[in-house]
Amino acid sequence: MSKKQSTTYIDYQARAAQVSPGDMAFPFSGTNNQAGRVVAVFPAIGMVDVEYPSGVTRFPVEELQFIDSADFWINA
Repeated sequence: MSKKQSTTYIDYQARAAQVSPGDMAFPFSGTNNQAGRVVAVFPAIGMVDVEYPSGVTRFPVEELQFIDSADFWINA
């Protein structure tokens, strides 16, 4: 059994409540460094579904960094 290394408590329900569909999300670590768009939020369990060109992946909110959709503009 592994021992918890972090000393910071993250209230995942409060963090998930700050996220809304349409926000951009980037994982903190891992092999996928591509931005994705939040398509669903599950505040009760602290998870979000993030859509990438290859499909949708579910992440815990504490493993993602978010950019509010009002804070960026994409020329399409």
